[in-house]
Amino acid sequence: MLVVVFSPSLFAADNASATRMIASVLVDLNHFPSESEKTGLLALAEDEGVGRAFRAVANALANMQHAISDSDKEIMGRIIASDQARPNAKLFAEILLEFNHMANEETKSRLQNLL
Repeated sequence: MLVVVFSPSLFAADNASATRMIASVLVDLNHFPSESEKTGLLALAEDEGVGRAFRAVANALANMQHAISDSDKEIMGRIIASDQARPNAKLFAEILLEFNHMANEETKSRLQNLL
């Protein structure tokens, strides 16, 4: 039973859903997420079936006001430096560190590929 509970493939689907949700919010984001997006992101941030880095990204994005907070910037830096964070979580952390009001066209194109 422990093999099933800790199987990486079990969590892959949750991380894939998290990837799509975060990308869909970021691609159209203008200054801050809508109330319904915040609700979804905060639920994702609490979902223990999703990787910790994705949860941290979702939390930072939910609380964003034009840019992420200094404390969230520190967390995004740790995600980027982590050997254990998934590539898409690192990508989102990089985007959030540079994000100011809205995504540029290059970033939007990268995000569209994740939807």
